Amino acid sequence: MSKRSDQQEETSDGNTKITLYVDIDVLAAFRIKAERERKSFQDLMDVVLREAISSDRPPPLTVENARQIIREELKASGRLGELSNSHEA
Repeated sequence: MSKRSDQQEETSDGNTKITLYVDIDVLAAFRIKAERERKSFQDLMDVVLREAISSDRPPPLTVENARQIIREELKASGRLGELSNSHEA
């Protein structure tokens, strides 16, 4: 292992040892999932972090995002007013 000037330890396989504070429940969830998948929780965290920074992936779909997309599509098709009026009847 070599030490960089910022005191992070680099291993020969390209990993870097850091200190990171993580909520207890988050760490517990990673450990449980990692055990089920027979991986280390560090490897699982690495996968999740890589997915989060990947520019190839679209942002996750949330309920609010889905609602906004539906509103935009209905508005573009001219059907937003139809649905609003049918709820009033």
